[in-house]
Parts: sequence; structure tokens; C-alpha cells
Amino acid sequence: MLNYFYPPDQRSLFTNRHAELAVLDLLKTQVLRGEPQRLAVWGQRRIGKTLLLKEFCARLLEENWGGLLAYVDVETIASSPENFALGYIGHLLLWYGGRWAGLPPAFLDSGSLAEAAASSELQSIRQTVGALASQLLQERPNRQALLSLALQLPERVAQEAGRPAIVILDEFCEILSLDRYEGVQVLPLFRGLMEQSSVSYILAGSAMSAMRWMADDHESPLFAQLDRLSLSVFTPDDVQELAGKLTAELEEVDLLIKENGAYSYQDPVLRFWVTANTRGIQVSPFPRQEDLTGLIGLVQERFQRARSDHPADLCLCRSLALCRWTGGTRCRGPQPRDLAGGTEVAPARGFG
Repeated sequence: MLNYFYPPDQRSLFTNRHAELAVLDLLKTQVLRGEPQRLAVWGQRRIGKTLLLKEFCARLLEENWGGLLAYVDVETIASSPENFALGYIGHLLLWYGGRWAGLPPAFLDSGSLAEAAASSELQSIRQTVGALASQLLQERPNRQALLSLALQLPERVAQEAGRPAIVILDEFCEILSLDRYEGVQVLPLFRGLMEQSSVSYILAGSAMSAMRWMADDHESPLFAQLDRLSLSVFTPDDVQELAGKLTAELEEVDLLIKENGAYSYQDPVLRFWVTANTRGIQVSPFPRQEDLTGLIGLVQERFQRARSDHPADLCLCRSLALCRWTGGTRCRGPQPRDLAGGTEVAPARGFG
């Protein structure tokens, strides 16, 4: 299960976050003491929030922490109250059952979910799935009742199993989209169930304004119900460490963090490509290795194409501060590995 949920190649990219993991470890200790916790985790998109939560889950599973654990990406199941109920219960069945290997079963309808639940040792799961199937058979299902049925399941399982439970709801803000359906008010329902529950919840999201509203606005049903953990941008040392992992086979590539928190490529070749092709748009702090390979290949391909149309004694990249051609030999163009070897390169105008 862990290899599917958090593959080794993904886990290898996890970097630092020691302070955040300490907060989550304290949360685990409090949960084991019988003290339910409610925590809101937010940060900019692609800042590493989901990776942090998966690392936390992996550590709990590896240490056999003694409680129940479930992780649900709300964004993938919140298209309608019916799909949310089906998907939420299906995810909980996977986490609480844990009897599958490789790809998990796809619970796309109540029939496949009921078939899987029939073999569960937990009566609460069998009863909940049966009630869900009955609701979905109705011509007009009670959508608020469907949501209540699904959201009650962690508490029912925890009570039956006699174990503490943590439920992590990633991209939790997406649950607000369910309110567009008639008769649905999901946050008041969730708060009411949470107040009566012994289950601990970690609600995470990258829609920072919505997360702050839910946690801090007095008009929010979750006002004053959540502790907060905000993820900050990486330090320059963290960026260097992550860059080394992303570009293990591309030693010429480096990343740099700017003072305002924006990221850009330090390697002049890549900065030239970004400047020429995106007109200064910020570069993702988490590029894929194949993207970096493609960038270098594209720059070199364009150079070779341009060189065939110019005399041999013309340097095509000197004006870009990408080489130190002094004449007498044919300019080889931008060479990332040469740059990585310690050649001093004067900053070029417009490179940032």
C-alpha cells in the first residue's frame, strides 16, 4: 500500500521540513494520549504540502503507531455529493482494510464498494456501505444524508476498533464546491460531526485565502476550531538539496532562491531559455528532471541550427555571456557542463 500511495521515487524528493514534522509528531503523541486534534495546514501550491503529509503518513505506518490512519485527496472526489460519499467511504475502506497490493481497487459504484465491504471485519463499514447503497438507489437521494453517512464513518470505525484515528483531508477547500447542490451545507455538518467525534483531523489546502477564512473568520463554521501550520518557502540550502535530488544526472543545473521567495534557474543556459521563451515568467521551484533535460537539449539544438547559417568566425553566444570565445576557433555555443566546471560567467542583461 505504501509503495502505491507514496512511491520511493517520490519519497526520495522529500527535503527538510524538520520543524513541520515535529509539529505533526507532537500531534500524534497527543492523539495517542486520547486528546483529539484538529489542525489546518496550508501553503502555496507546489510548496511541498502534500509531500509533507505523505511523509508523515509513511512514518506512522512504518512505526506501527497504534492508531487508524486515512488520507483522502478531496479534490478527486468532490464533483458531487454522491461521488464524494462514494469516494470518501471507498478511501476509508482501503485504508482501514489494507488488504490489497499493487494498484488499489477502483470503487466507482456502490456495487463494487458493497462487494469489497462484505469481507470487512468491521461491522460499521458493512452497515455504512449498505446504507449508502440504499440511498443511491432512490430516485432523489438525500444529499445531506449521504454526506453525513460518509463523514460519520471514521468515528464509527474508531469506536468499534477501540483505537485512536487520524484522518487527513488534502485540498479540503474543494469540499465547499458541494454547497452548490440544493439542500447541502457541508461545513456546518462537518463541524457538528467533528465536535462529537474522537477522531483527529488534519485539513490541508493550497487555497490559502479560503483556508484562512475557514480557520479565522468568525462567520466560518470552523472558526476557532483549528490549530494552524503554515508552510514557508524553502531556505536556499533546502533548494540546493532539492535541486541536487531533481537533477542527480544533470550536474550542470542549479537553482537559486530570490529574496522575495521566487525561484529561478541559476545556470545561464537555462535562464536564457526562460527569458527568451517565457519573457521572465517565474519558473516552477519543482521542475521535473525530464523538463530540465529538454531545456538543455532545446537550447543546444537551436544553437546548432543557427550556427549553420553563420560564418565560422562569428560567436553566436558571446553577447549572451554564455561562453568566452575569443576568436581563432569555431564557437561551440553554450555548454552547460563547461559552465559547471567553474568558468566565471558575467551576468547578462535581462537574466535576473
